[in-house]
Amino acid sequence: MSGWKEAKAADGRSYYFHGETKETTWVKPDDYEAVPAPADPAAIDAAWKETRTAEGKPYYYNALTKVTVWDPPEAFVRHQQQNAKPEVAFVAGGGHSYGGARDEYPSRERRMERRGDREHLPQKPSFDGGRGGDGGKPWERRQDNAGFRGPMPEKSDEPEYATQEQAEEAFFAMLKKHSITPESSWEDALRLVIRDREYRALKDPKERRQAFEKYCVEVRAQEKGKEKERREKLREEFRKMLSTHDDIKHYTRWKTARPLIEREAVFKQAGDEDERRHMFDDYVVELKRRHAEADILNRKTAMQELSGLLKTLVVEPDTTWADAQKRITESERFASEDVFRTLHMVDILTAFDSHVKELDYERNDAKQKEKRLHTRRERQARDAFRQLLTQMLQEGKIRAGTKWQDFHPLIASDERYTRLIGTPGSSALDLFWDVVEDEERKLRSDRNHALDVLEDQRYEMTVQTTIADFSGVMQSDPRTASFSPELLQMIYDRLMEKVWKRAEEEKMNLERSQRKAIDALRSVIKHLEPPVRSSDTYEDVAPRLATFEEFRALDDDEARRSAFEKHMRRLKEKEADDLERERTRRDRDRDHRSNGSARRERDVDRDRRHRTRTPEADAYEADRRKAQANRERLFRKPSFGLTPPP
Repeated sequence: MSGWKEAKAADGRSYYFHGETKETTWVKPDDYEAVPAPADPAAIDAAWKETRTAEGKPYYYNALTKVTVWDPPEAFVRHQQQNAKPEVAFVAGGGHSYGGARDEYPSRERRMERRGDREHLPQKPSFDGGRGGDGGKPWERRQDNAGFRGPMPEKSDEPEYATQEQAEEAFFAMLKKHSITPESSWEDALRLVIRDREYRALKDPKERRQAFEKYCVEVRAQEKGKEKERREKLREEFRKMLSTHDDIKHYTRWKTARPLIEREAVFKQAGDEDERRHMFDDYVVELKRRHAEADILNRKTAMQELSGLLKTLVVEPDTTWADAQKRITESERFASEDVFRTLHMVDILTAFDSHVKELDYERNDAKQKEKRLHTRRERQARDAFRQLLTQMLQEGKIRAGTKWQDFHPLIASDERYTRLIGTPGSSALDLFWDVVEDEERKLRSDRNHALDVLEDQRYEMTVQTTIADFSGVMQSDPRTASFSPELLQMIYDRLMEKVWKRAEEEKMNLERSQRKAIDALRSVIKHLEPPVRSSDTYEDVAPRLATFEEFRALDDDEARRSAFEKHMRRLKEKEADDLERERTRRDRDRDHRSNGSARRERDVDRDRRHRTRTPEADAYEADRRKAQANRERLFRKPSFGLTPPP
């Protein structure tokens, strides 16, 4: 055997005692072997105990079998009758004799926790009084076969509860019974309740202290709740009392209202002046809120009525504020109805501004609708004209190269054309050119096929090529055999335009080359040595030119003669100019040598010669005269509103 035994302390806690080493511990040893309790019917009968609920109702609990019943068992009644007389023996010195389980005490720490409880208990004799012992713990003086007197008899009035919550409720009821307040200290509470039976409902002193603190917290919460309920009830009654005084308005002050209500019973029930003042302020705040809500509601109603009035007085969005203000103030309805008296002028201005914005929005919306309608009509007109163009295209009245001036008379009286005139967007001419360009693209594609056929057959078109020749070539190839006569005619016309244009260009190039050759021959004639005289003929000069390359470059004798004649004309003009310059020089020299009379005669003679000529018309003479007249008129006219100088 291990030698360890289990015992119970005074507070019911278990501790362990070693019989040989006399060692005591609260912790269960590892080598402890529990001795199973004997299933003694007498012990089971003696294990019944009476306890009470939180409401004070008794019930019965068996500590061994863990059975709980409401009615007292027969074993409990019998055991109570047997224990009617106390059998507790006293030892010398007035102390009780305790058995094995009662001889042993908890550790020093637990005793220190319970010191506060023991300080308030009456003094009892010590364990060593009358024994002459050494004053140690009882179990320290105990021998194996000496000092052990068996278990201490159990007290019949020890409270027992099935759960910790029930025990705590009983402890709370005990504190309430003794009128323990939250302001009481734990030491003061102990002096009042320590002898109460329910004090031992909680076994652990620490649990009692914690339960006391919890009780104080709950009581404070209950008192706070009751105080809150009292204040709410008082506040409601105070508010009802204030509502009976019509003289108290939302602007009434406390010093004005106090004489009116100080004789009321509710006024006297209030705790202090601050509480009354606070409740009055809350009531005034409520009145102000109601007044503000009523004012907002009245203003909203007035604004709605004003909006309806503006719809009849202001119907144009361009109406000015001055005009609208005059109409509103002069309105009979505005002047007679009290609903408008709550409005300020800024409210009327705000309503007018909103109304004008709404009118402007409606006008813009109507314009947008009208614009969308016009746009739709314009689109429908363009679609109808496109259908007309498609119809004309199918009838062959529109082809590639068709001119507008040729097509316009065909549609001038058609309603689908007249509805499109004057509409924005694509015009009828634009839509016509779109169709013509599409036909042009198709024609270019077919023309390219025709050119491919001409190139493959090595057929070159000239100015002598006829439509029959061209059609025969096209019909001989599968790629163009399906072309209609109208299409072949258009392709032929386009190709012939290019042929004629190329022929014209070749002719122009030939003429340009001929002119260059003639100019080159003229240059040769000009620089011949000896020079050509004005009296020489072509036959005289031709043998001299035969050796030059420029002369041989002209195959046509007519072209050579033309170059010679041009040179001769220029030569004669030059000789005439030289003769004129020489005569002018001689006249100038003679003028210098002659006297004044001779000069006058010469001038007269010159004037006579000039008069014999027809005067040349001046194309700008009329413009010059008109400009001169405008300048004179502007000079006589005052400028910037000032009087002209004298």
